[in-house]
Amino acid sequence: MKKGFTLIEVLVAATIIVVLASVAIASYSTASKNSRDAKRKADLANVAAALELYRADNSGAYILVSGAQRVDTGLTALEPTYINDLPVDPKPISSQAAGGYKYTNMLPPTAYKYCLFAVMENVSNGNGTTDGNNPCGYIHNSGNPSINYNYFIPNP
Repeated sequence: MKKGFTLIEVLVAATIIVVLASVAIASYSTASKNSRDAKRKADLANVAAALELYRADNSGAYILVSGAQRVDTGLTALEPTYINDLPVDPKPISSQAAGGYKYTNMLPPTAYKYCLFAVMENVSNGNGTTDGNNPCGYIHNSGNPSINYNYFIPNP
């Protein structure tokens, strides 16, 4: 009598290992996306808090910008007095030329209303869309229209 495994037993064991590995990888991927989305929300909340501090020191006005600006380059007036370092997206979307978090004044352009926005990897972590169905009422109509911003923070 020969000792060892049959081909069928080896194939069954290999199939079980592959299935378990694919489930683990999928779970890890989802957890990573949710973790980055949580960081995005926290980053934008920190920027919003810094903007409120800035407003308190500047006659109730926020930083006035032209169009949608990247947070890390358009809000440098906040550093270092109101926030130590402006955050950058933990994994910006490659199709987004400018990348990362965005800031804009609400229309008509005024220094008294703003909107911060970002792209959540897990769509269910978002709170709106760029067609105006969001807390800011913001419609993204410039730059790359394939970028679907889906998380928005309007000024309080």
